Amino acid sequence: MKEIIKYLTELKANNNREWFQEHKNEYDVLRARFIAEMETLLSKLKEFDPDLAGLDVKSCLFRIYRDIRFSYDKTPYKPYFSIYFAKGGRKSPRAGYYFHFEPGSISLSGGVWCPEPKVLRALRQAIYDNSDEFRTIVENEQLKAENIRNQFEVLKNQLNPHMLFNSLNTLRSLVRENQDRAQDYIQELSRVLRYTLQGNESQCVTLREEMDFVSAYIFLLKMRFEDNLRFEINITHNSEEYLLPPMSIQMLIENAVKHNEISNRRPLTITIATDSEEGLLVSNPIQSKLTATTGTGIGLVNLDKRYRLLFRQEIQITEDRNFTVRIPLIRKDL
Repeated sequence: MKEIIKYLTELKANNNREWFQEHKNEYDVLRARFIAEMETLLSKLKEFDPDLAGLDVKSCLFRIYRDIRFSYDKTPYKPYFSIYFAKGGRKSPRAGYYFHFEPGSISLSGGVWCPEPKVLRALRQAIYDNSDEFRTIVENEQLKAENIRNQFEVLKNQLNPHMLFNSLNTLRSLVRENQDRAQDYIQELSRVLRYTLQGNESQCVTLREEMDFVSAYIFLLKMRFEDNLRFEINITHNSEEYLLPPMSIQMLIENAVKHNEISNRRPLTITIATDSEEGLLVSNPIQSKLTATTGTGIGLVNLDKRYRLLFRQEIQITEDRNFTVRIPLIRKDL
């Protein structure tokens, strides 16, 4: 495929008949190679779509020549290969699969292109009549994609060399100074790593499960910052079986530690508490560092997206003297 990308890039820079005719043999070879690749793709699509039975690639492949009669763009060739797999071939009015191959823009999508008015009306009516089912399908696909991104961010943020360096550096000091405490530290560190690596596919956990993990994470932080980092925790017993996305509280604690000064001069207190309206607050006084910490802001955005997709609820952020994030707690029966 690299040769095809190279050719299409050169075609875009030399989109004229003279250049194309000069390189016509190269085009024929690469077109045949693209068709061979599309034969493989079509065979995979036929495995789950019986409507494509009997379809051949050449009937689905679009021409590289452009119709310039009614176009402001008078370049004679398309700088890409494209193909539409549907019963009846590339001109089919039926729904199908469109593959677009262009340097910098390669995509595979599905749907129907420019449906006739009566077909369009039928599609709109079907969506309207089945709006709940349609919304569920769309949001489930969004959630799958968001879960993949979240798993990547969890691994990147929780198991990055910086975190492991801090943990192992603290452990090295403890081994020299107090072996009993070192044993405790190893035990809690293993709990943290096990939780992040367990590959739990659940989209939510109970508050009790999350706080069990958070207690181990707090232990590691306290070993590192000692009395300069303090926690005030007030979780009501009847809220422990409520649900929330995994690692939500840990991410908010990490966010507070990352962006605030923690020192003998200015110890930091992080408060974790449930409220009377089925929510949980994580709050800390704003103690800006002398040197600002850079960050992508992906953590809070990611958490808010997960709440929107999972529960159709939002997190709430308030900032005055304190920075406070409120996350909803979800009843199991909802």
